[in-house]
Order: sequence, then structure tokens, then C-alpha cells
Amino acid sequence: MNEIKSAITSLSVLLVLLFPFAANSYSEETGILLTESLQLRIADAFLAEGEYYRAITEYKKINILFPGTGRGDYVLYSIGMAYLRGEEYEQAIRSFSSLMARHSESLYTLQAHYFTGIASWKLKKYGNAKTEFDFLLDSNATTEYVPRALIAKSLMTFEQGNVASSMIILQRFVALYPGHRVMPEAEATILLLQEYQNLPEKSELLAGVLSAIIPGSGHIYAERYADGITSFLLNALFIAGTVFGVQQENYLTASLTGVVGLPFYVGNIYGAANAAKKWNETVRDTIRNKVSATFQGFLSGD
Repeated sequence: MNEIKSAITSLSVLLVLLFPFAANSYSEETGILLTESLQLRIADAFLAEGEYYRAITEYKKINILFPGTGRGDYVLYSIGMAYLRGEEYEQAIRSFSSLMARHSESLYTLQAHYFTGIASWKLKKYGNAKTEFDFLLDSNATTEYVPRALIAKSLMTFEQGNVASSMIILQRFVALYPGHRVMPEAEATILLLQEYQNLPEKSELLAGVLSAIIPGSGHIYAERYADGITSFLLNALFIAGTVFGVQQENYLTASLTGVVGLPFYVGNIYGAANAAKKWNETVRDTIRNKVSATFQGFLSGD
């Protein structure tokens, strides 16, 4: 009887020792099988979460794990988008160029042309960007990226300082795409561009002349009232000191106050002209910021 109990105990201990190995073997057999579709979903998830470099790594793994993949165009496009959103524009252009060269018939080719234009615009390569946008505009394709290219070309032209041409391109959009979802924004932007063209300007020359005659008056003209008052009082103090010294025949004091005060007087003239310039820039920047922000989501593909 004792021998039977001893045998049962030994068997129980052996089963306990062997159980982890059996469990591991079972879990390996029933574990998740990594497929091409699953790998794409992992990469897409990182891209959606803004983990751009991790997304790029996961997309690149597809070419290693599944060399015969039929999704090579999507992989290159997604890598390009990850680089673009990570503001690595040169790498984005390279990835899109690879897509266009290897998969010219892909559905992602037109999108690659559009985002190559966007990346080139970001790099201030306006000629390259225009080429990509014009390619889409001449393609007669029905994709949404054609009206996007038209809007992008208009805003890029505005950025280059050609307001009239920018407005003409936007008016073309209005004529070609009535009822488009961003039509209200397009019409509002045309009004902003018209306002931009008719903005009043402060003359830098006039501001300088005014301050040369009456220190601080140029700043007042440029709507820098506190600077104008400060400049007037400071220069008045030096001028009064110089005049008083001459009247008292204390020429040393008059010379000192005159020499010390001269840079303040010249600075008052220069500062007034600069204030007028900044006023003009501020007014224009306000409209430029409104225009650039209007289509931000639309142009990025959201």
C-alpha cells in the first residue's frame, strides 16, 4: 500500500513539473499567426497614432517578411505619408517617387503626385510643387486630389506674393466645383485676398520725416503711441539741455548733451520708419494667417 501511495505521489510531482512545458507547447500552437494583413494593420495603427518612425519600421518589415507582397504600392505610399507627417519632406518625396516609378498604374499614384507637391511646397521648391499640381489638374481625373491641387496651387501662389494669380486660381475652383464642401471657405478666401490687395499702408518715408521734424510723431503715425511719447520726451530732454547750455554759454555741457542726444534723435527717425514697416507686416500677416489656416485640414487629406 505504501508503495502504491509513493508511486502516485511521484507521478503527481512529475506531472506538476511537466505541466509548464505542456502549456508552453500548447500556447505556441495556438499563438497569433503573423500575416501580411496583420503586419499592415500594426503599421497602420502606429501611423494613425502619430508614431511615424515606428510606423515606417513596421511598413518596411513587410518587404522583408513578405517579399512577394502585392501591397507594395500601399507600403510605399504609407511610408511617404509617415515621413510627410513627421515633416521629413525629402524622404517623403523619395518614397512617393519610388511608388510612381514602380507602380505607375496604382490607385495611389495620383495621391503620390499630390503629396509630392505638398512636400515640395513645404521645402519652398515652388517649381517642383507647381509641376506636381499641374500634373493632377491636367489629368482630368475624378479624384478628390484634383480640387485639392487647385486650392494648394492658389495658396502657394499667394505665398509667393502673386495675389492676383492666386485669386484667379481660386475663382477657377469656384467655377469648376459648385457645391463642393469647401466652397464657403473658397469664397471667404477670395474676399480675404481682395481685402489684402486693398490694405492701407503706412509710409516708412513719411514716418521718418515726421520724426525728424517732431521726434516721436512718426511713431504716433505708426500707431505706436507709447513709443512715440517716450521718444518725444527723451529727445526733448536732450534738446532742451543742449539749448540751455548754449544760452548759458556753457558750451561743454551743450556739446555733451548734443553728442549724447544725437544717437537718440537718429534712432527716433529709424525707429519710426521701422514701426511703419512693422505695422504693414502685422496687418498683412493677420490675413495671411487666416488664409493659410482656412484649408489646412482639407489640404492635408483629412
